Amino acid sequence: MNLKVKQQQGVALIVSLVILVLVTVAGVATMESTGMQLKMANASRDRQQAFEAAEAALRVVEENVNDNVDNLAELDNFYYECSGGDCYKPDCSGGRCFQGIWRDGDEVKQCKSVDDSNSPTVEPPSTSPWETGETGNGYLNVWDDPARYLTAAIDGYDNDVRYIVEFRCFTPADPGVELSDSNYAQIFRITARGMSNSGRVETMLQSTYKRTE
Repeated sequence: MNLKVKQQQGVALIVSLVILVLVTVAGVATMESTGMQLKMANASRDRQQAFEAAEAALRVVEENVNDNVDNLAELDNFYYECSGGDCYKPDCSGGRCFQGIWRDGDEVKQCKSVDDSNSPTVEPPSTSPWETGETGNGYLNVWDDPARYLTAAIDGYDNDVRYIVEFRCFTPADPGVELSDSNYAQIFRITARGMSNSGRVETMLQSTYKRTE
């Protein structure tokens, strides 16, 4: 009789241990699943923050271009002969880029984003200013050089948004009328690079903006 009781107690112990192991495994799996979900939620939040910051910066910069804040749309600053901190240059100094040519005294229709006939000749760029790659292969890597980008502080975001403004020559203000000194609009391409508050995620957005005086 006593032997039977001992055997029953042994079986109960084994069953208890098995249940304990199953509960432990289930708990660990639940913790890992919860941790993964938390990481996914944080990543989604970071992506959204970076996107919204870049998008908000684009709107701010478009307004600044439209209002000619800091001479962003001043015609003299597009000239090849321009000198000073507000000039649009091929190297994107000051965050202002123009990889073309427009001479002082030229009509607006003579502005070319790339020109191979006038003197000096402007060769077609092998890369766009906002692209990144191995230095020496035509990449400016503007985002690594504070002298080649501008920043915008956006309310609600911890990190300033980096951006550049490219001048892309002129287009008719009235599409039905030929481009001329009395019928033109300025074309800009704005590239903004937003960062999440955590600093883990960056998003780059672009807009093309037509400014009519």
